[in-house]
Amino acid sequence: MTAKLASAQYPPPPVPSQSTGSSSPAWGRPGASPSGRAAGFAGRPLNTGINVAAAGTLPMFADVGRRRGGGTVGRYWVAAKRLLLGYVLLASPRHSAPDLHPASEFPTGDPDSAVLNLESGFPPLDPSASRSNTPATAGWTANRQYGIVIDAGSSGSRIQVYSWIDPLQTRAEAEQRSLPIIDKADEEGARWQMKQEPGISSFAGRPETVAGHLQPLLDFAELVVPKNLHASTPIYLLATAGMRLVSDADRDAIMAETCNFVRTRYAFATLGGCARHFRVISGELEGIYGWITVNYLKGGFDAAVSVNGTARHTYGFLDMGGASTQIAFEPTPDMAIAHNEDLTGLKLRFLGGEEVSYRVFVSTFLGFGVNEARRRYLEGLVAAASSSSEAAGKAFPRAPLPPPPPALAPADSTPSPPDARLPMTNTTITPAPPASAALTIPEPCLPRGLVVTLPPSSTAAGPAVQYNGTGVFRTCLASLLPLLNKSLPCPELPCLFNGVHAPISDALSFLGVSEYWYTSSDVYGLGGAYDHAVFLRSTEKFCAQSWEEIQALHAKGAWPAVGSMLDRLHLQCFKSAWILTVLHDGLGVPREKVRVPGDDDEAGGGVGVVGQGASGAAFESVNEIGRFGVSWTLGAMLMHVAAIIPTRPNDAEDSRIMSVPTARVVLIGLLLGVVAAAGLAWWWRREPEVRKYVAVRRDIVGLLDIAVDTPR
Repeated sequence: MTAKLASAQYPPPPVPSQSTGSSSPAWGRPGASPSGRAAGFAGRPLNTGINVAAAGTLPMFADVGRRRGGGTVGRYWVAAKRLLLGYVLLASPRHSAPDLHPASEFPTGDPDSAVLNLESGFPPLDPSASRSNTPATAGWTANRQYGIVIDAGSSGSRIQVYSWIDPLQTRAEAEQRSLPIIDKADEEGARWQMKQEPGISSFAGRPETVAGHLQPLLDFAELVVPKNLHASTPIYLLATAGMRLVSDADRDAIMAETCNFVRTRYAFATLGGCARHFRVISGELEGIYGWITVNYLKGGFDAAVSVNGTARHTYGFLDMGGASTQIAFEPTPDMAIAHNEDLTGLKLRFLGGEEVSYRVFVSTFLGFGVNEARRRYLEGLVAAASSSSEAAGKAFPRAPLPPPPPALAPADSTPSPPDARLPMTNTTITPAPPASAALTIPEPCLPRGLVVTLPPSSTAAGPAVQYNGTGVFRTCLASLLPLLNKSLPCPELPCLFNGVHAPISDALSFLGVSEYWYTSSDVYGLGGAYDHAVFLRSTEKFCAQSWEEIQALHAKGAWPAVGSMLDRLHLQCFKSAWILTVLHDGLGVPREKVRVPGDDDEAGGGVGVVGQGASGAAFESVNEIGRFGVSWTLGAMLMHVAAIIPTRPNDAEDSRIMSVPTARVVLIGLLLGVVAAAGLAWWWRREPEVRKYVAVRRDIVGLLDIAVDTPR
């Protein structure tokens, strides 16, 4: 029946321009496109393989408009033909020809939402297309595909080359409800990443020089990715903290120059358009990528049930940087219902094509990283010592700290040495008070005997202030609590700190990266599952030592992870106290292990049981999981791979109301009903309608190419 219609195709969607001139879209700036998301995705024709206009020229459909006055049978026949046309459209193969055209330019109005809804700019793989054009390889590289992410942070750009087996090859062998396995670019994991300094934000005002910064990274990727796969390998440059601080004009110029350089000199794929592949991502998206990464590596997304047959929940994600701290988590079901408006939605797609949706809370607290917390703490000490109420108000504000602009949240993505996050600028360690010191202040968060001289504040000039370490940890811990601003009013419960509401509960389990790991691991060796009592004892023991004793132990190699960086030891007590304060007093992480519901637990529900092999700890610090260091770039790559997996038939676009098989059955039933009604009407009217009936039969015969005897 569809033989005559198979050649009638919709015209392909337009191929996005490869130019990167001044007409290029704004580079990830929210609201830059007046048309928003609709600019890229609205109005795309559904490729059914049928041209409706061409179908209207066939004998059966050409006279629909002319037979309005054909009597009862004529009216029934018009209805029948329309139903038959609908059936033809549904019955036509949706994959009669592979779509070789890239998707339209990535929408810039709400790019984060597009990414989280798997609108990558790359069309899903076509299961009906031949895979024979890919050169056959054996072993680890067989059917392997590649993807590139450049993490453009404030201190440098790190390129990471990921790889995975073609999802269409693995879906037949792997569990249908499992995510694709993403690996490093080479089997040994030795050649897959490279870092180049400084950060690309340093090229503001001279964007034409950014190419020299990127070329070594891209040349490295060219060597890592097999040459025959360059054109099918997507590349993304995603900028974070540093680039959020530059002006819109500088940001656009740097990204436009980057896109032009990559597209001109390299064959890597940018089908989603420049605005998709080269952009500054928001702090919220970076946090969600981190949440995806830790859950992917720890099995938080796995389909299998956990212990005692209870349902499992995903891990929460915590990141402690120098300027800010960040949290992202999936609330428990009851919290998600009650606070739905506070959540961000995202989708993942399993190898079998099934989509699963998550609702995640994500927030960044600017001013609550270890660097900024230390600054506010010292200014508070100065204010208290000088009895300046005005200065005290600045150090311990009565109003909430300003909401985090997308500029500084969170800290650099790939964990860097901790002291790069908290530089002790303008610091002098002296054995005796300098003559110019206006104030001498006892400092319980510094080791006993350590003397540090600093300016009075980060903004005010004046005589230096001397801080004499006393090493009284309990006093240190208590003095940090006011920095959380817990007394500020909160718009809704539950409340975290600084007047911020979040749908959190003590049934969740969190994974912490960056300073959470360094503070726990470098000195105490306590990275991993968190035990509050053990961490507290280790902290009190370390902080009770004199600075002279700490230096002697360091000289003997007591803390290999610290190396030659004494700044880590200067601030270990303060960082430990701040981690404890944020975890328990700020975020409400329980000091004891998470309760694991059992079969006889009336509360049940399984919340708090996290991942396979979960330790039951409420918090766990991580730096590496399996073969990977924890980096949000893995989450970004997973979202790309998930987007190119074809959906299941029942999840496809043509099943928004009902599935195609169901629609076909309904249409056939309606068609038979209309034809039966038309037959009854014909018998009622008899002879005057015989000729019309014969003409109708000829229309059907002409469409279906069926040779039958027609009454004369």
